[in-house]
Amino acid sequence: MWATGRNGISRSRMLWNAWELFLERSRASHRLHDAGDIEVLQTVFQELQYVWLRRLDKLRQAISLWRATTGGDQFRYPVDGSPVNVPEFAFDRIDQFVRLVTEQEKSLKNWFDRQGIVSMQVAYEDLLGNRTEVVLDVLRFLGVGDVEKVDIPQPEEIRQTDTHTERYISLYRQEFERRDSIEIRGQGA
Repeated sequence: MWATGRNGISRSRMLWNAWELFLERSRASHRLHDAGDIEVLQTVFQELQYVWLRRLDKLRQAISLWRATTGGDQFRYPVDGSPVNVPEFAFDRIDQFVRLVTEQEKSLKNWFDRQGIVSMQVAYEDLLGNRTEVVLDVLRFLGVGDVEKVDIPQPEEIRQTDTHTERYISLYRQEFERRDSIEIRGQGA
């Protein structure tokens, strides 16, 4: 049984790379070895609804993941505005993350399509730009009562993006264009 808030809603954030493992373990623990994904999910969760939080800017997402998983400060974020995880620029690693997040999103979309699931899609960038309205829209989608009376607190977390992120974006784009122009010249020769 999942813990819920006062409104009866429980939430779980699931990244695609953990999805298959979650389904596998849920099948085993509930003895649903031959069950389809939806049957497993309906057994684990009651009245399940899907809110798909997507990031439109895959390069920024990739850089965030790269920074969060590189160096000695893994998954630690600044609390005082000081930079955390400022690794040396690594085009190939960042590019791997760009391909990874793009492929994971494609896989999740295909899974939703195969299962016939209609999810509410929320763009991370929209959430940053208008958090209160996006959260209220999600609550409406979930069928929470009178959402106009809900107090939406401001988040306490500090975003990882900083001047280093902007520098990495610039360096990535320059290197991407350089490699692309070499490839084009090589094909024309």
